[in-house]
Amino acid sequence: MLISLRRKFFYAVTLITVALFVVSLWSVYRDELLWLKVDKWESCEKVIWQNSFSNLLRIFLNPDHKNHKTDQDILDTYGSRQCHDILRHDFPHPIATSIEIEFPIAYGILVYKGGPLLEQLFKAIYMPHNAYCLHVDVKASETFERAVKSMTRCLSNVFITKKTLDVIWAHISIIQAQLNCMEDLLESPIKWKYFINLVGQDFPLYDNNGIVTALQTLQGKNNIESFPMPERNYYRTQFVYRFEKTGEFSHDYRRIQTSLRKEPPPYGLKLFKGSNHVALTRNFVQFILYDKKANEFFNWLNDTFIPDEAFYATLQQIPGVPGGIHGNHSWFMRRLMWFNDVCYGQIVREICWLSVADLRWALSKQESKWLFIQKIPFDYDKRLLKCLRMAITGRKYGQSYFP
Repeated sequence: MLISLRRKFFYAVTLITVALFVVSLWSVYRDELLWLKVDKWESCEKVIWQNSFSNLLRIFLNPDHKNHKTDQDILDTYGSRQCHDILRHDFPHPIATSIEIEFPIAYGILVYKGGPLLEQLFKAIYMPHNAYCLHVDVKASETFERAVKSMTRCLSNVFITKKTLDVIWAHISIIQAQLNCMEDLLESPIKWKYFINLVGQDFPLYDNNGIVTALQTLQGKNNIESFPMPERNYYRTQFVYRFEKTGEFSHDYRRIQTSLRKEPPPYGLKLFKGSNHVALTRNFVQFILYDKKANEFFNWLNDTFIPDEAFYATLQQIPGVPGGIHGNHSWFMRRLMWFNDVCYGQIVREICWLSVADLRWALSKQESKWLFIQKIPFDYDKRLLKCLRMAITGRKYGQSYFP
């Protein structure tokens, strides 16, 4: 009798477990089907906050949300179509407010691959009254370069910089590529207020209106991260560095620290450190391009290590520079997560390459000041960018979606 009851209990528990599994499986499957059909924020919230059990079931179902488009696909998409068709279907944009029109922004974007991701970035930041400069790295493939030209040929306010370089990580070429875009942008008929530099794996956290609102809070000042150079980083500028090419990509260079000691910075400049992702006033851009002191400091940094983290941060602190700020201030240009922070995606070279679950913190109240986020994977999850596009549309600066 006791054995019979145990068997019945076991069968009942097994049946309930199987039933719950089937129901859960159907729920996940239904969500995957609905995801393809419904453009609602509620769908995004489900995916962003999916629990571990749902994740396991999704692995079992093996849905593929990765981007599989290639540079050739981008070239084929834009190569032969009429401009009016491209502008209407591929680069629609909200009607700009009078405040936005009176506050045009210039963008300098450094790219070397990832045509499909660049397409998504442009769809998120493009406005016809702004100005956009693309620096296409000399190491970029011919297909990528043709794809970029094809995609932007109908956008009259988008151009590729006249001078292109082999951009190397931790090398002066990063700054030089940005300066090349700045120089070209100053020749644009669009009298932009601020210059913002991006790379191909950045993505906005606000639409143009939200970005303008944030920039207006600066009241004509630059937004540059700037703090005294830490002692642990002194080695970057104490010796002369050389770079030897060892492979195809920007990180495929061997850094050589020579025994040659550097002279102190010109004009007795005190070195500061900060990110090279900045928002610069038009007058500050003219200063760093044409002022003797800025030019000599650039030349001094030419053979140092990671000069891009010292260039803007140091010039920002010079008394009397246009838009300069002395001391600390709130820097809000770009957010990324390092290997020792929260990351639901994948750690690549100590930096978090984002997954859709990372929107939990990216769109939270604590992170609501940031204008851009990095890094979006080249083989991005389509749900990640779809949810980001929904989140930033009409988002007021400072608005958060999660606690």
